Parts: sequence; C-alpha cells; structure tokens
Amino acid sequence: MRSSQYPCAAFIAEDHPTVPPSGPGAHICALMDGKGEADALLAPAVRDYLAQQMLVVAIGGEASMEAMCTRLYGMRAVTAEQKAKGQLLVRRWTDVYATQAGFEPRKALDRLEALFSRCAEDARYAGVRLVGQMDWVVSASGGGHDVLVFERGMGRLLKAYGQAALCVYDLQRLSGQLLLGLLSTHPLALARGKVVASPFYREHC
Repeated sequence: MRSSQYPCAAFIAEDHPTVPPSGPGAHICALMDGKGEADALLAPAVRDYLAQQMLVVAIGGEASMEAMCTRLYGMRAVTAEQKAKGQLLVRRWTDVYATQAGFEPRKALDRLEALFSRCAEDARYAGVRLVGQMDWVVSASGGGHDVLVFERGMGRLLKAYGQAALCVYDLQRLSGQLLLGLLSTHPLALARGKVVASPFYREHC
C-alpha cells in the first residue's frame, strides 16, 4: 500500500486488534489496496454472514459481482440449503441505486429501507448484511458528495433496523478528502486486514 499518498496513512498503517465486524448496526468502511486485496477478503466475509443465517445482499458493478460469484461458488461458500432459501442476493448497482437521473442517494436509501423492513417480517433470516463494492459510486456521485450523503443515511438506517453493512472502497481511487469523509461517516474501518473504530467518525443526526 502506498500509504504516503493518503492523509490518514498513520491510522491505516497501525497494527490494531481485530473486533467483531458484523453485529447489529455495524457500518464498516473497508479500505482495499486494489482488486486482489478485495478478492481475498470479501468471499470469507460473505461466507461468514451466510453461516449466521443472514440474508446477504451483494451490490456492485456487473463484472465485480460476476467475479465474486465465481469465487464464492468455487470455494463452496454457498451451501445448497442457503441457495434454496435465497440467502445470497447479487445485484448490479444500477438495479438497486440508480434511477433515470443517475445515482440519487435518498431514493437508494428508500429502497434499502424497504428491504430491511421486509426482512424484519421474514423468519427465514436472522437479519440483513449488505456487502457493497463501492468503486462505481465514486465515479457516479460527482466527486464524492453524494456518496457521503448516502453513507450518512446508511448509518442511520443500520442503527434503526439493527442490520450491518460492509462498504468496500479501493484506496487507489480515493482522493484524500473523500477518504477522510468516508472515515467520518463509518464508525468502523477495515484496513490491513483488521477492523477498528475509526478515530475520524462523527455522529450524524
């Protein structure tokens, strides 16, 4: 990781103890150094969420979602029972977040809130765990403002419904300003394989 490029480099480089990442309300900003690191961490996270009887919703670009499915099934991370229950939903970001006007964070949040509400009434699942490949949104949100609006709203939804989300960003595609904004909107950060409390997090009303 070329951490000297980032203003939060000291935090990212520290060796922190691991904390459980998937409890109710957990909102994690996963900072990856390229595709290879994301590949190595995402499939085990999805496997663990599935084992907890969660409904896992994976959202991202078409190519990244196809690659993730290939990895998951290749490592036998999805059992026949989980598949029959529809425990893993893989969606393109355009199907979940986009409208004809493009990425609209408030409408995207409305759709996710509807998902959380439906899941609360479905006894098949212990909860919802979102796994988002977020590279697309950095490009689609006009430099990052909309993504911060979205992440702040997501944090409120996760707390209200007791769900959790893992938001995956590539450090190589983030400006220093956007990186700091992401760390301020996520109470937890995953960097160098460890999940820690973000010292830059600010509670948003």
